[in-house]
Amino acid sequence: MPEFDKLIAHEGSFPVKVNYQASFAEMVRASKQTRVHEMVTAEHFPIVSGPDDIVLSVHRQTVLESGSIEIIAALDMQGLRPARPAELLAFGAICTDTVLKYGLTMALDGLWSYKGYQTCLSFWTKPNELVLIPSYCGVEGTTVVSAYGSVVYLAAPSETPPSMRTHTVGLAWFEWRDRAFLVRRLDKAFAPSLPCFIGMHNGSLLISDEMPQRFHKFALIHEITCNARLGQAGRCLEATQEEIAMVPPPWRDEYIALRIGFYDPLLKTALVNDELKSEIKASLEYLRRLSF
Repeated sequence: MPEFDKLIAHEGSFPVKVNYQASFAEMVRASKQTRVHEMVTAEHFPIVSGPDDIVLSVHRQTVLESGSIEIIAALDMQGLRPARPAELLAFGAICTDTVLKYGLTMALDGLWSYKGYQTCLSFWTKPNELVLIPSYCGVEGTTVVSAYGSVVYLAAPSETPPSMRTHTVGLAWFEWRDRAFLVRRLDKAFAPSLPCFIGMHNGSLLISDEMPQRFHKFALIHEITCNARLGQAGRCLEATQEEIAMVPPPWRDEYIALRIGFYDPLLKTALVNDELKSEIKASLEYLRRLSF
């Protein structure tokens, strides 16, 4: 396995303006493509707001025997994150000549899971055509097979704090329903007062390396569910009830104790506001009732 920083080569940087007031269809029309695949839709590649003005960098894949997680890890080491669908479309609108130089230009954020395959929004350069497609982007432990000649990835400055990157011990994909979420595994020293912590940062899931692997699925689904229902009263309790229902009975007592052990100290930190404290307390009371 080559070192992460040898997997990609920097090809250039480009200032881009993203119009988040535009609809997905308007962004697609402005992207200078000549054809759009029928599965490229707002439902499959939802727009997530970000900075209007951003510098996107192009990175060419130099080792084809590498999966998307390895590419993201390589970018992460350089303080970068994968570009999002809206950023790719904005890039196509003003940097068409650059896109046409490469076989495939990919945005590895906002993945859509189609029949078990992780796909990202991409520009595919063909003779006399620039096609906007959902392309298979490779998963952890698999090979990115390129029939496109050259593959490049768009990247943007990462919003992940350096301290979080320093404590990262691994990255992985987690698929739930039709989405693929990036999971950042952090060592215990990142939050020593919060045993088996879990959270979300800018769309990426965070989980403590201390959390037993067999429990990851349940805790991650809880976090995804809570974030999908932001603003709804009772969301944490509902997500906790759904979460516990998924845990196999032989594991349930251990898992409940582990979650109580996280929520208890979390309430005593400055990380949660009054509204979130109320949500967590309801879940904590429910878990304590189950533990008796």
